[in-house]
Amino acid sequence: MEKKAHNQIEPNKRFKTCNNFYASCFFVIFAILIIEVCETNSTIPNPNQHEIPNYKRFIRSDICYKEKSCKLVCNHESDVNLDAEINKGLQLLDTPCSVELEIEGLQLPENRIPENWLSNIATEIKILTIKSSPKLLEIANASFSSPYLKRISTLNIRNCGVKKFYKDMFKDLSALTTFWLEYGWNSFTEIEVEDNFLTHVDSLTSLQFTYCELSSDTLRRITNSINLSKLIKIDLGDNKVIELEANVFDKARNLEALYLRNNHLKSLDVKVFERLSRLNVISLEGNDLTTLPEGIFDDISIKSDTSISLKGNRFDCNCDLKWLQTMYLENPEIFKDSPPECEEGSFTDTDFCPNGEVSSTKGISPTRRINEWIPGK
Repeated sequence: MEKKAHNQIEPNKRFKTCNNFYASCFFVIFAILIIEVCETNSTIPNPNQHEIPNYKRFIRSDICYKEKSCKLVCNHESDVNLDAEINKGLQLLDTPCSVELEIEGLQLPENRIPENWLSNIATEIKILTIKSSPKLLEIANASFSSPYLKRISTLNIRNCGVKKFYKDMFKDLSALTTFWLEYGWNSFTEIEVEDNFLTHVDSLTSLQFTYCELSSDTLRRITNSINLSKLIKIDLGDNKVIELEANVFDKARNLEALYLRNNHLKSLDVKVFERLSRLNVISLEGNDLTTLPEGIFDDISIKSDTSISLKGNRFDCNCDLKWLQTMYLENPEIFKDSPPECEEGSFTDTDFCPNGEVSSTKGISPTRRINEWIPGK
């Protein structure tokens, strides 16, 4: 009887023991949660402070968001304080950081970027892009005089309504190395450039004007008025340049890449690439060229990575261009194995001089024979 009574009591003890164990676990977990909440509340800083590493998750800008670790994108299609919204967004970026700021749909009083713009933001901007802002019509001469904009290294203005550019517009951007101006493919208004445009900027290494309805006269005004000695790349693709005069790039002695694709070029002066001994990439595809003067590439050092693109032009393949056929047949890698095109026949197989005619082209300097070109010279 005693043994049976003992067996009846044992399950009750085990039940009580389990209850005590689960109760203890519950109180431990509850205590941990209380501690976490207290620590979190104690670390919420004053929202008026600028450096708030633990406050980032509580910040929200109405128009700006973090796209990458150091890139802030703002959609300014509303009447808000842009400086304040940018400051909110800047706190979301990683630190330390070279900040890239992109502003889309910029709307400002009088459709004009004023003097000393963005003077109340909290961090220097290194890369600034203003895009998709058709209502933006003017940039004041001292727009970038703010201490937070003066160190911009890259400025991109894309698909905006600004069509006139003045010589003092970027005078405060002494650190500017890259300038890219682009309009949409359906832009029909040519930009206007004042003489000495960008004359204050002597640190440019890359200059890009694409879809700008850029004419030959405007191109001359740009290249004649700025210090191009540090330029490595010029991209003038998708414009309406008809001709290139002699020495138009004479100030760009260190130029390595020149892009002139999809213009309306009909002719090139034999001296257009003169003194550009470092030029290594020449893009002339998609133009209206029918011939090239012999000797045009004489000053270029032909190397293993030299690239000359002539696709999309329909050449008159006669004796005047026999030199170009020879150049391609002996060095097809220069043209990336894509030969120029003849108006009639094959560029590689056509007999350019069936009667042994001598070139009658006037005013053209003789070229070096292709087998005299020394790579790297």
